[in-house]
Amino acid sequence: MTLDEFFDEETVIDYENSTTFLSKSCGQESKALLVKLKHDAEFRKQHTKGTIVLIMSNTGNEHPTTYDELWGETLQIAQSMGVDLYFVSSKKKEDFKAEERFIKPGIWLNGEHFSDETFHTDSWTSLDAKYRQNSTCGSPLFKKTCTDGLKIQPIYKFVEWYLILTYPDLEYNKRNKNIFYAYRKKYGMIRMMIGFSAGEEGRRRKPQLPFKWIKAGRKEIKVPNKSYIKWFEENIKTTYPLIDIGMDRKGTQDYLVEMGYTIPLPSNCMKCPFTTHRELLWLDMFERDEFDEWVVIEANKLIKYADKGKKNRGVFGKLNKDGTPYTLVDALAYAKKRYKHMSPKAIQDWKMSHGHCVTSQY
Repeated sequence: MTLDEFFDEETVIDYENSTTFLSKSCGQESKALLVKLKHDAEFRKQHTKGTIVLIMSNTGNEHPTTYDELWGETLQIAQSMGVDLYFVSSKKKEDFKAEERFIKPGIWLNGEHFSDETFHTDSWTSLDAKYRQNSTCGSPLFKKTCTDGLKIQPIYKFVEWYLILTYPDLEYNKRNKNIFYAYRKKYGMIRMMIGFSAGEEGRRRKPQLPFKWIKAGRKEIKVPNKSYIKWFEENIKTTYPLIDIGMDRKGTQDYLVEMGYTIPLPSNCMKCPFTTHRELLWLDMFERDEFDEWVVIEANKLIKYADKGKKNRGVFGKLNKDGTPYTLVDALAYAKKRYKHMSPKAIQDWKMSHGHCVTSQY
């Protein structure tokens, strides 16, 4: 189905009854963006249209304080604005370790269980489950698929579900994301706000074309672009308001304090395969059980693929000088020696100063 089948010169966009989505992580940047939307009417008018909806997808491996932030101050802000906060989880409750209110899977709305519907696939129920299911431990040597499987895919499946539920007047056939085309025809592009801050311009999703040119000898040939997702390119408009106004991470922290809010811990998975030595040191100091579990996960992976020889590597994707895999235990020993001058408070302050270990684009 083409855009020409939906749009004509007489199309009138009903922006007043449209929806603007904010992809939440409950870290510093997305919280600052939410606070800015609450307190700055001109900013809100510039970056949103119609109803604002907050959506967060559960990775199953967030920091405990991230869940506290979600149902604490973030929910309070949302309720004071009169906007809904959705939290989507997978279907397997054994994947979750947070307090009881998070264990029941499905859709949560404003802190209460709303539906058993789930948007996570069986292969991506949580980060921990993925590690166990595939006998892997995560590594920068592998393709970066966790953000797509645990965040992007569930969020846009939720958006599709939300549009079907909220706009029963739309006429469409139930194939190939046609609800998005029907929505766009009446309400305009689907707006998705992302809380990247200034300095993270490289993380913005780049618009894709159906084809790309590659060199073949002395010639260039046109080939299909595997990164092109037709329904997305034609219907979704991702925006980055903090980048637009030049607010960097330090700026988000200062703004939250200025407006009387707490600064949350940066939001990222505790067992992120793109971790650093200081991240491991923080994990050892503040979430030792998570580190110990990850050590076991890595060890099981190394045992299972021992026949791969030097190709069999751990989380850091490196080898020791003797040719053995450089493990999490090795990395922690190095971190303790390299950063022995840093107290737990210094490590915590450092942890608060940066965001993701990975630079996924979306």
